[in-house]
Amino acid sequence: RGFDRAVVIEPILRKLASATGESAAFFVREGNTRICVGRVDGPSPDKRHTNMGEVLPLDRGAPGRVLLAYSGEPGEPYETIRRAGYFSTIGERDPTLASVSAPVFGTSHTLAGVISVTGPVDRFKPRAIASNLKHLREAVTELSRELGNNVVIVRRRW
Repeated sequence: RGFDRAVVIEPILRKLASATGESAAFFVREGNTRICVGRVDGPSPDKRHTNMGEVLPLDRGAPGRVLLAYSGEPGEPYETIRRAGYFSTIGERDPTLASVSAPVFGTSHTLAGVISVTGPVDRFKPRAIASNLKHLREAVTELSRELGNNVVIVRRRW
């Protein structure tokens, strides 16, 4: 009840969007769907992204697949996602968009949600994805700490 999304999540998303030049969002799982509960648009005028409060499928797009992986979904690609600590998709949910996502953990290392960096597919080349991952790693680590996780959770090999 006392959690204020604007105070905790939005500044981290703002910093991530500024660092990557792309939009940043925070998703949580709600049953068999995911909901965007925080979002900051990047500087690009292209606004074809998810809106706050929008309900989306779990099995399409990097944020949903990361939520499934860290909710214990068996098999591939979920085993690979858990080993890597992130997932990237290009055109999976929307043929014009790409995203890279990583999990955020709260107290007792419980899954709190996923942060995602999203932009047009033409800007998500391998070098850009690697750069976005660096900033994404910092954001998920910072938000996890803010949510009460004291464990270093992000793999250094990103």
